[in-house]
Amino acid sequence: MPDKLYVDTSFFIATQVSNHPFHQNALSALSRYQKETFYFSLLTIDEIIFTLLHYKQSPNEIEQLINDKILLIKNVKLLTYKPNINHFKQYIHLWKETGLKPRDAMHAYLMKINSIKILATYDADFKKTSKLFGFTLVGLPEKSEKLRRRQKTQPHPSPAA
Repeated sequence: MPDKLYVDTSFFIATQVSNHPFHQNALSALSRYQKETFYFSLLTIDEIIFTLLHYKQSPNEIEQLINDKILLIKNVKLLTYKPNINHFKQYIHLWKETGLKPRDAMHAYLMKINSIKILATYDADFKKTSKLFGFTLVGLPEKSEKLRRRQKTQPHPSPAA
């Protein structure tokens, strides 16, 4: 049975933006894990939309990209969850204990409650929790902090066709 792989926004954007500093690395990782089931959450979709709007993509272009590259792919699943007070408390505890940003803590929490052990990301903050939860990080180069700072200074890339 294939493993479950949670796709973080940073990884998805890198696969779609041809001049992204991690584009080739992301495509290589994607090909290595092509038999896995890729999981996206509504939070990830929200972040993808926000990021692509920041890159001046039109709502129609974003909708097309999400349909073609996420929703219509056979080995993609969307995570759903029914929040209850216990889940809320567990999420808050995880956020407080790990020091992750609130959205990153939500991603880690969703992975935890859905037994997902592989995270495709370029967000170095997840190194804080990978050992704690036994997550395997895919895509994140050893020198990601230096590359992340360099990425912030580069002009905004455009999504690949």
